[in-house]
Amino acid sequence: MRFVTCAFASRIEFLSRYSSDFPEGAVLCRTRSALDIEEDLLVEIAFPGLANRTLLRGSVASIERGKAAWIRLHAGDAHTRDFVLAVARGEISPEDQVERGHRRIPAALPVTCRIDELDEPASDELVGHTHDVGGGGAFVHSVEPPAVGTRVSLLLGPVAHHTFALAGRVAWIRRDPRAHGFGVRFDPRGEHNRELRAMLRRAWERGRLELLPA
Repeated sequence: MRFVTCAFASRIEFLSRYSSDFPEGAVLCRTRSALDIEEDLLVEIAFPGLANRTLLRGSVASIERGKAAWIRLHAGDAHTRDFVLAVARGEISPEDQVERGHRRIPAALPVTCRIDELDEPASDELVGHTHDVGGGGAFVHSVEPPAVGTRVSLLLGPVAHHTFALAGRVAWIRRDPRAHGFGVRFDPRGEHNRELRAMLRRAWERGRLELLPA
């Protein structure tokens, strides 16, 4: 799956290139890359006022003259899409956003989460999947998320024949019918965390990500 960057000079320009003709939404991206119809992509959205470059899954719906393409967005990223639209419309200010040091890549990866608090039973585990993952943390789907501040251990994968054991802490909780779950901030010194960051960095340098399931 290839990366495509869509940078806009302003939030108004982004809105002018966004279309709701598709139920999932679509963005007109100018790119020098030769794209194929229905090709799956990771689209990086950037414009002034959006605190973090945001990645959304999509596929090429049509190709315009001048090396531009309409990218149909993935229905599974509706919550992230709505957040980007709210920022572009001025409904969310830069002060209300959290800046991250690592890109978050949308990825439904298998994960087992174990609660590591002393007063919780050692067998208390949650098996599910992520919504996104990055070098600094991940978002885990769960209808009953642990409390903010809870110590957790994540077993992530297998991902491209790798399994990552990652320790961290619940940083925030989202209660939304479309995306219940919790965000985990990884311990920065963990060995597997460094390996995950290195793998994601290499993928970004190649311009292609191979570790997401189809």
